[in-house]
Amino acid sequence: MKRYIVPFIVCGMVALLVAERGAGETGKSVTVPSRIDRVMVYHDRALVTRRGEAQLKEPGVYDLVFRDLPSLIQDDSVRATADGKAPVKILDVEVRSYDLEHSPDEKTRQLRERLRTLLDESRSISDRLQVIQIEKDYLNEVKNSFLYGRQGGAEKDTAVRPYRLSIKEYEEMLDYLNRKHLENRANGFRLQAKSIEVGKKIAVVKGELEKLQGSESALYKKKLVKVTVETVRSVSLGMEISYINYRVNWNPGYDIRVLTAENATEFTGYGVVSHSSGEDWVNARVSYSTAQPARRGWIPDLVPLYATVSSKVVRGAVGKIMREKNISQQAMNRSILDNVLAESSEKPSDGEQALGEDGSMETQDKRLGSLVFDVPKRARIPGDGSPHRTAISRHRFPVKFEYLSIPKLSPYAYLQALGKNTLDTPILQGDLNIYMGSDFVGSSFTGNILPGEEFELMLGINENIRVRRTLEERHEKKGGFLSAGRKISYGFSIRVENYSGREIVMNLVDQIPVSETSEVEVRDVSFSDTPQKRLKNGIVKWQFPMKSGASKTIAFSFTVVAPENSEVAFFTTKLPPSQYLQNKDAQRRDEYEYQQQERIQKKAPALRQKMY
Repeated sequence: MKRYIVPFIVCGMVALLVAERGAGETGKSVTVPSRIDRVMVYHDRALVTRRGEAQLKEPGVYDLVFRDLPSLIQDDSVRATADGKAPVKILDVEVRSYDLEHSPDEKTRQLRERLRTLLDESRSISDRLQVIQIEKDYLNEVKNSFLYGRQGGAEKDTAVRPYRLSIKEYEEMLDYLNRKHLENRANGFRLQAKSIEVGKKIAVVKGELEKLQGSESALYKKKLVKVTVETVRSVSLGMEISYINYRVNWNPGYDIRVLTAENATEFTGYGVVSHSSGEDWVNARVSYSTAQPARRGWIPDLVPLYATVSSKVVRGAVGKIMREKNISQQAMNRSILDNVLAESSEKPSDGEQALGEDGSMETQDKRLGSLVFDVPKRARIPGDGSPHRTAISRHRFPVKFEYLSIPKLSPYAYLQALGKNTLDTPILQGDLNIYMGSDFVGSSFTGNILPGEEFELMLGINENIRVRRTLEERHEKKGGFLSAGRKISYGFSIRVENYSGREIVMNLVDQIPVSETSEVEVRDVSFSDTPQKRLKNGIVKWQFPMKSGASKTIAFSFTVVAPENSEVAFFTTKLPPSQYLQNKDAQRRDEYEYQQQERIQKKAPALRQKMY
C-alpha cells in the first residue's frame, strides 16, 4: 500500500506547482521597448497605440513589461494585442504605478534645475534686502548717538550732557550719512527691480512645468503595463498596447487663400492639437475625431406624466424658485412639456454646446455625427502643452465675388466670396487665417458648413463703395368716418455709389416689419425696384450689377395701422414673437436678449453658411 502512496503524493505536488506556475509570477520577465505608432485624438483625450517586439526564446509563460508610460493613462482602458499569426495566448494584462527619484524627461529636469537656481537667487535677493534694512536702522542709531551724545546719549536722556560739536564735525557726519543713505536706497531699488524680474521668470518656469505634467506629484510617477502571454514555441513576437491618455485637446483650423484671378479659394485644413500628457508623439500616425467618448451611450427612460389642478401639487424647492423668479404655472407647464428643465440640468460637456433657441450652434453641430480626419503623413507632436498644427487636407472651391451691404446696421459694402462645399465631409467650426494671394488679410473663425451647403467668405470692406440709408418720410393720419384707427407711413431710400474702378455685383438687404397681432396691420408695402427675395420674416434683398462710377437709389415704404388709442411699438428678437411678448417669461427673455447682444458685439465668423 505504501508503494502507491509516494507516487501519488509526488504527482499531486507537481500538479500544484504547475497550477501555481500558470497563475502567478513566472520569473520570465521581458522588458519590451516600445514606440508610439498611432494616436486617435478626441476633444479631451487621446487613444494611444504603442508597438514593441520581444524575443521569446523557448516555450512557456512570459511577462512582457512596457515601462515608462505616463501616469495619466486610464488603467481600465488598457488593451493588448499580439500579431495575428503568432502562436501565443494572452493570459493577463496588469497596470502598475511606480515612483521615480528623478524625472526621466530631460526638459523637465532642465526646467526644475532652472527653477531651483531662480529660487536660490530670489532668496539671496531677499537676504540682501534685509541687510540693507539693518544698515538703515544702524545709520539712524548713529545719527541719534552723534547728535545727542558722544557717549551713547539719546534725545530724551537728560543724564548725559550733550557734547558741543564743531561745524566741521557736523558737515563731515552729514556727508557720511547722506552718502550711505543714498547708496542703500540705490541698492534697495536695484534689488527690488531684480526681485520682480526673478519672480516673473519663476512664474514662467512653473507654468512650463505645469504644462508638461500638470501637477508636482505627476513629475515623479510612471506606469507600466505587464502583459502575461503563453507561447508553445520560440517566437519573435510583435505586440501592441493601447490606452486612453488625458490632458489632450484639438480644434480644427484653416488657411484660406483667395485666388481672385482664378475665381477660386484654396482651403488647407489643419488639426491644431496641444497636449501635456506626459509623452511625445514621435513619428506617429495621427487622426482627429469629432466623437464624444465621454457622452453617455444609453437613452433615458420617460417618467410618467400626469395632469391635475395646481393646488394639489407640492412644489417644494421648485415652488420656491417659481415664486422668487415670478414664474407662472403656465410657464412651468410648458417647460415640463418641452423638457426644458431636463435639458438645462444635463449640460453638454466641454467643447460641445447645445442648440440655441434661434437654431444656431455654438460648437459641434449634432448633424455632423462622428467624423475622423487622418493626417496624410506621420507627425511629431511634443507634449509641451503648446499648440501644434498638422495639415489634414487641401481643397479648392470655385467662387464668385460679390458685395453685400446691410445699411440699416452698417454703412459699408463687404466683399464676399460665394461658393459651395463640394466635399463629402463638412467644414468644421475652427480658427481661420485668410490670405488674398500671398498677402495676409486677417484672422477670424468659421462656422460648420455641411456637404452641399453654400457658404460666404467675408473678405473685408471696400470704402470706395458708398452706401447711405435715409428715412425720407414719416407721417401719421387719424382714422376718418369710414376707417377707424391710426395710420403711420414710413418711407426709406438707399443710395449706392460705386467708385471701386471696376464693375461689381451688389447685394442690398433690409427689412419690413411683420405684425404678430390682429390689432396691428402692416400694409401698402411698395418698392421702387422689386426685391429678388422677400422672406416671411420681413427680410428683403435686392441684387443688381453696377458699373464703375455708377450710382443707384432704391426706395421702399410701408404703412402701419393700429387702434385709435394705442401706440405702435417695434421690437427685434430671434425668439418666437409670442414668447417674447409674454410677461411671465420676462426674465428669460431679458437674459436671452442680453446673450444675443453679447454675440453681436463679438466678432462674427468670416466663413459661414450663406445667409441671404
